[in-house]
Amino acid sequence: MWGACVGAFRRGIDFLIARASVPGLFCADYLNRMLKAHNVSLEVDGPENTVLHLLREVCFNVPPGHLMAIVGPSGCGKTTLLKVITGIQEQTAGDLLWDGRDLSNEED
Repeated sequence: MWGACVGAFRRGIDFLIARASVPGLFCADYLNRMLKAHNVSLEVDGPENTVLHLLREVCFNVPPGHLMAIVGPSGCGKTTLLKVITGIQEQTAGDLLWDGRDLSNEED
């Protein structure tokens, strides 16, 4: 099950990037920032000394002025990916860049 979900992420099927057209948005500063993920992976210890790959080599770019929706079937890693992006859970490999800054090095 997990292998199929991770595969869907790798193929980019579960990412929908939609153009944001919100004229006059009063706090649109965040729309001028770019979010990049390059080979982001998350591994955790599994039962009997195994490793579970919750995210494997996830890559995407959200250019300035765009929004991204993460969609997919239950259990495929949508919430896990958001936890990694927001810093709630630290990725085990790869880079997350917000406006060119490495998010894994940020304190907040």
